[in-house]
Amino acid sequence: MKQRLMILLTLLALPSLPLQAQTSDTILPNPNAVLLRKIWMIQGEAIGPNASPGVGDGAGNLGDLSSDSLTDFAVRIQRAGQWRIYHGASPAPNTTPVWTFDSSSGSLLYPVIGTFFDSQQRYLVLAEDTCQFSPSTFCFFRLVFFSISNEGAIADTPSVTLNTGIQFCPRGVFACDLDNDGDDELVLTRSCSFPEIWFYEGGSTFSTSAPTMKLGDPDDNGSGGGFDHSTVIADVDGDHRLDMVTGAGYGGNPKLKIWYGREGSPWNWNSTPDRVIALDTSIGINTPLTYADYDGDGKLDFAGQVWVGPQAGVYVYLSRPGKSFRSRSFSRDDADRVFLSTTYFLRGPLGPLNDPTHTFDMLSVIGVDPGLLAFSGSKNGPDLHNEAWYSEAVVANIFYKMHPLSDCNGDGWSDVLVNDPKWWGFDQGIAVILAGGPYIPHDDPTVDVQELPAEGKSNAISIWPNPVCDRLNIAWHGRLQHSPARMTIHDLTGRLVASGATDPSVGAALWNAGGVASGGYILTVYDAEGRVIASTRFIKQE
Repeated sequence: MKQRLMILLTLLALPSLPLQAQTSDTILPNPNAVLLRKIWMIQGEAIGPNASPGVGDGAGNLGDLSSDSLTDFAVRIQRAGQWRIYHGASPAPNTTPVWTFDSSSGSLLYPVIGTFFDSQQRYLVLAEDTCQFSPSTFCFFRLVFFSISNEGAIADTPSVTLNTGIQFCPRGVFACDLDNDGDDELVLTRSCSFPEIWFYEGGSTFSTSAPTMKLGDPDDNGSGGGFDHSTVIADVDGDHRLDMVTGAGYGGNPKLKIWYGREGSPWNWNSTPDRVIALDTSIGINTPLTYADYDGDGKLDFAGQVWVGPQAGVYVYLSRPGKSFRSRSFSRDDADRVFLSTTYFLRGPLGPLNDPTHTFDMLSVIGVDPGLLAFSGSKNGPDLHNEAWYSEAVVANIFYKMHPLSDCNGDGWSDVLVNDPKWWGFDQGIAVILAGGPYIPHDDPTVDVQELPAEGKSNAISIWPNPVCDRLNIAWHGRLQHSPARMTIHDLTGRLVASGATDPSVGAALWNAGGVASGGYILTVYDAEGRVIASTRFIKQE
């Protein structure tokens, strides 16, 4: 208490600090914060008594099941036929699952959570193997529904089962409120030859015995077994209603088909879509449709790949006045951002990994090495130079699928779950979580991280090491209402010895303390209005 009072009295004696520097800026954004960090990993074993290839055969974001503000997630292990659920935790999730489901089917490669009977009761939906081997092999698609308690506990046994009764060739399962009545519809998509979409209406009359409506596709997608059929359900045109976009190869004539949400949808949709986009080399989007909010305006933006020719690269189409999804051509020359490259390969959304406002999604591409390049979003869309990266030399070939997580380790920054069941020899498979925001060495027992409270968060500001010899590291929580804008360091007489502005997209700063005399110093962190967020005393020693 006496030490805190001493710090407070010293701060009160200091002159008011305007946000303009009063000395040369020597507290600088930390350039090392751009490396995406692996904070969690499970991988399969190729041989031996515990061989478990196919880790990451499925994966997905489960949201905050237990209402602790941390994101939970699931990973499937192909060899074991098992889904495993993990809770978010600080400073990193545990690799021991909190819930498992055996005999699951790999025909559904992500978990689904929805409120089908009413808006209060959530269900976890997974697929189950139902193959018969006599007189011949025949498998039909079945879904099982596990109830989730208000505390986030998942029931041990399913309470609802949906049997399609046919060889379904499943391509996707969705839970979403398509008709805006407060409960979720269940949507199943299939593509053995001619694609078909089954809708089960949510509400008190929700029934798994038969779909409420079937929507058939008159175009044959039988080539290649129909595996390239994809479905996106999202508000693609920004009118606050869910739309549906399907895509398929259709025997060498790929196209996207769009049904727009409106009054009465989806029940007034039919087999004739509202728009069809033929996909050829003049078009810069693909199937499946890749989307995110790169410009932070709350409306979806779209990205795609041109694979060959002098115009090969990644094309980004931003939501802009006069550029509605309903009317724009998505031709190459209509793109708002272009990354011409024959070595960039577009991947799914990363989420806002380095944005403390959680507004701007990052664009991701696979490069030669680094293996993953991430481009920050902004009001003008993705930057043309990457701000984050992940090297193939760390863990290679892991970016088969990507699942943004809001925050699974309690530092306030978004994270991303990636998985690849074909990773490494004998298809061992792997699942990894890469953390957004700055690196804080909680995983290094030799480093004592000092955490300062603010805004009700015990880890609002982190500094290390203390005492410091050469370099003081400063990092901050990703969900502060008032983010750091400037920092100062004074000696105990009140003399300003260092200052500097922060970079919100980095989330970390450093002070090179070399050449500064040994003794006690005070770090003060200010917001954009010049108000003190936090302060602490630390020791500089030789």
